Amino acid sequence: MRSDEARRRYRRRKLEERDAFGNAQPNALHPAVVDLEEAGRIEMVVTQNVDGLHAAAGTSPARLVEIHGSLREMECQSCGARSDPAPHFAHFRETGRRPCVHAAAT
Repeated sequence: MRSDEARRRYRRRKLEERDAFGNAQPNALHPAVVDLEEAGRIEMVVTQNVDGLHAAAGTSPARLVEIHGSLREMECQSCGARSDPAPHFAHFRETGRRPCVHAAAT
């Protein structure tokens, strides 16, 4: 977190991932997991995927743990504020500089 260059490399990788599968949609498995949740058969859905497809399919936020976060949401590491990542990715793509969650919210 303290290395600006490491953070830039991380953001470049996230930008590539978003470009590669940012438009992915839930497949048949995702709503099936929601059905199991609604039937009381699942207590928690834990995923290391960053695609946000369980949330998009309707998995309850209270039962969803996205270990590595999600490309569908940006979280400020200072205050925890969350927002749509699109303006942050656009800012980084244009400037190569760290996006500010608070600036995009205004």
